[in-house]
Amino acid sequence: MKNNVFKVTAGNKFQAVIVFLRGQLGVKAGDSLFTYINGAFAPTPDDTVGNLYKCFGTDGHLIVNYSNTQAWG
Repeated sequence: MKNNVFKVTAGNKFQAVIVFLRGQLGVKAGDSLFTYINGAFAPTPDDTVGNLYKCFGTDGHLIVNYSNTQAWG
């Protein structure tokens, strides 16, 4: 990705982030995409971005890692 910082509305479900990443990365709907917060855990798609940020934000950012293969767990 050319840009690695994006703004997301706090009220959005994390599913919106997943859909956005799929589009940016060109990942098809049937292909795997694993997402992690701070490289530590996989949030559920129905978590809100704002809640994740309040609980796990770092230096004013919510760090989302992604992988095509399961990286943790």
